[in-house]
Amino acid sequence: MQYEARGLLEELVEPVVDDSVTIVEQHYSNYPGEVQAVIAVERAEGKLDGVYTMWLIANDADRADDAVSTINDIVSPYSRAIQDNFA
Repeated sequence: MQYEARGLLEELVEPVVDDSVTIVEQHYSNYPGEVQAVIAVERAEGKLDGVYTMWLIANDADRADDAVSTINDIVSPYSRAIQDNFA
């Protein structure tokens, strides 16, 4: 199961990360690997709401300090699943 999950994640993430220079690479390169993987998977699946929200937060200095809980709310469900599969 873990091997299959890793293969699926790599299949979704690698083309997105390797073949394009996008919001993910430009704005989230300092984020933990789980967060980058989640964003890449969201993009591969066409679900960009989380990406757009985090992009807005990252580009608004006044909101950045107050945005930790918002980012955690977006990322936590995915990052927990990724951590569980790859721990």
